[in-house]
Amino acid sequence: MGTTHGHKSVPIPCPYGYGTRGYPYPWVKLPSLDLGDSHHLDTPVWKDIATGLSTFRAITKVSIANGTSTSFWADLWTGDSPLQDRFPNLFSHSTRPNINVAAALTPDFRNTLGPRLSLAAETDLRTLANELSSVTLRQDTLDTRWGRLANKKLSNKCVYTNSFRHLRIEEAAEKFWRSAAPLKCKVFCWLAWKKRLPTNERRFRHQLCNTAACLSCSHNEDVDHLLLMCPKAKEVSRFFFPDFDIRGPANLNDLWMTKCRSFEEATVTTAIAWNIWKRRNARTFNDTAEDLLLVSRRCIEDIRLWAHRCNSSPPSLSLNNWCNGFDPP
Repeated sequence: MGTTHGHKSVPIPCPYGYGTRGYPYPWVKLPSLDLGDSHHLDTPVWKDIATGLSTFRAITKVSIANGTSTSFWADLWTGDSPLQDRFPNLFSHSTRPNINVAAALTPDFRNTLGPRLSLAAETDLRTLANELSSVTLRQDTLDTRWGRLANKKLSNKCVYTNSFRHLRIEEAAEKFWRSAAPLKCKVFCWLAWKKRLPTNERRFRHQLCNTAACLSCSHNEDVDHLLLMCPKAKEVSRFFFPDFDIRGPANLNDLWMTKCRSFEEATVTTAIAWNIWKRRNARTFNDTAEDLLLVSRRCIEDIRLWAHRCNSSPPSLSLNNWCNGFDPP
């Protein structure tokens, strides 16, 4: 492949396989480049694209065919990890670390290594030769890339999953994300758990209001106070959980862990917290004092509505049965 200027073909250096790039000076001969090699004629855009090469290799594996689009050392194409990780001593002697599989599986492979190998590298070389003795390339077929984690063809989901797999998933966060509540209510719970709700305490800290006090009592209105400790919040919680004062959670994280042991409980807890928040906003912005009758009815209506969002009938039936056990005062 090449871009023809007169009768000359100019190769494109690219991370995977050889290609061509329209270069306006046919008399300039570009060197032959291995997979991932850089060149002083590479554009800034191409350099930015090439920075993702290591991530791309980390989330993919290759079903080898002709071997021209697969890095011999860096790609996962044989065994359970890349060859550069399995044979580090031998890889340290390579003069062409970005060589592709097709070029490596030739009698000239020894020439791509340093002239003098250490004993450990010689051992690696013999082990590698035995492993690759059964590999046969198919020249008429292209290599196929797969997502390494899901064993499926590469997709945006594979990239996203791999990018965040190193992050620890908080058990409490899983509770409220796995409920029948709409997305906006789940985001509300997430903000509350991360202490990012615009409570009076937070707004006062950022100089957005004149006081940090709760409008219903004299305490500072932080997230835990707003949803758990405020008398107005306890009033709603006691209606649905009569033993709330005795075995009530000490903080919001404790609430998710003790009151969200199932899909249905997470849905109920989210509905209660959401309506406590709406009651507070009505008082803050509209100067409207909503009574317990209105708030409790709204909680039950929300849960009945959210029950239709369940993927199966058992949790939907369970939520409706739970609502049937309450009569607003």
